[in-house]
Amino acid sequence: MSTFSLPQLNQPIFLTETQVQFHIDGNLTSAPATITQHLWPRPGVVIRVSEVARNPQPISENSSDPAPKGALPILSEGPTKVQLDNGVWIAVVPNSWIPFQEEAELRLQQNPSTVLETGKPITRLQFDLLNITGDLFDRPLVLQTQSCIVQISPVPNFIELENALRKDSGYAVTHRGIVQCIEGESFSMEDARILRWGLEHFLSFACGTQCRATNIVGFDAEGNEAWKQWGSYHVNLWSKRLSWSDLTIRGALTGIFERFWMEYRKSKEHLDRILGWYVYSNETSAADLSIVLNQTVLEILTSLMPSGEEGESRGTRIVKMLRNQGIDLQIPDVCSKLKALAAQHGFEHGPRTLAEIRNSMVHPNESVEMDSIDAYYEAKQLGLWYIDLLLLRMFEYEGEYVSRLGDAGLPGDTELVPWSNEVSPDGDDAR
Repeated sequence: MSTFSLPQLNQPIFLTETQVQFHIDGNLTSAPATITQHLWPRPGVVIRVSEVARNPQPISENSSDPAPKGALPILSEGPTKVQLDNGVWIAVVPNSWIPFQEEAELRLQQNPSTVLETGKPITRLQFDLLNITGDLFDRPLVLQTQSCIVQISPVPNFIELENALRKDSGYAVTHRGIVQCIEGESFSMEDARILRWGLEHFLSFACGTQCRATNIVGFDAEGNEAWKQWGSYHVNLWSKRLSWSDLTIRGALTGIFERFWMEYRKSKEHLDRILGWYVYSNETSAADLSIVLNQTVLEILTSLMPSGEEGESRGTRIVKMLRNQGIDLQIPDVCSKLKALAAQHGFEHGPRTLAEIRNSMVHPNESVEMDSIDAYYEAKQLGLWYIDLLLLRMFEYEGEYVSRLGDAGLPGDTELVPWSNEVSPDGDDAR
């Protein structure tokens, strides 16, 4: 957990001061170190070692004489692993080290890295969260599973920090989280890792952009540290993205998370890919890449939701899946360029149109002429709209959402999910 009460944009997060050991020039060396998580230009944990005792090296292996005055220093390979004062060895990125050099910055080779693992059951987790956007998360939020309660709270200077992120982008700790097991419950370190992945996916789904936990500490029943990870998985620069969520439906997140967690525990492998690619598709400015990712996600979703019979084509199963969930197959009028393209080629509905566009991208012998970049953008948003609704349906949400196909821009520009009105649209199968 960061010790700063007021995190700042792109500023390092102090983790600890300690003594480290490492091998250099074949010798085991001990040195004081300051360990921080750097945020700029990209997040990563850095170990800064100082006061390293070094001896002058001879210029020739065959000579015991010290290097003559004015000789160039001999370069040596820096350490590949560093041992912390708790006995844990962690891999670092090696770099050349000058013999007379006394200080160096070593980056962890893997982010995140586990730096403490006692094996004891965990009853409480605490962590920082990077780059969560506002609106939904400008006040404390409580989520719950059958075994634990998750509390997400904005940092005290959140509004000021988000204004800085809007202006300059970058990275910052925007929120802090605590997971408290319900009395009598505990979880293993593997459970803690799964909870971390699931929580990151859920927050990213709500925000429409990557949200990452970092600097996680797990405590046992006696309040002692039992598990610790430094650093985070990859996270992009802060950016406000389109999302189905809206601050007026903040109260619904608890119920969505409860159902999400049930599905995640059952179908983690599928949902890891679905939610990871969905967020990447929403973030990327490359509409063609987004269209390919969206089609892949829709195909994976057919294995999790009612979608026809085995042996039917993927396109047919996607159409049946959308129809079964009460989602209109016809291209909305607001997607005018895409609708005109579908009419030009005789594509009968949205899923068929998206499939044909995707096929023309990955199969050179199939071509759909695109006269307008707007049609690509509309195809991207239509695919993401299908995924928005299918995931909300999977998580049994019955309320209002923001349609990315409309002109929503102000809080409250929402509409009911289609199945709340028991819509049952007609449509034919996509190819």
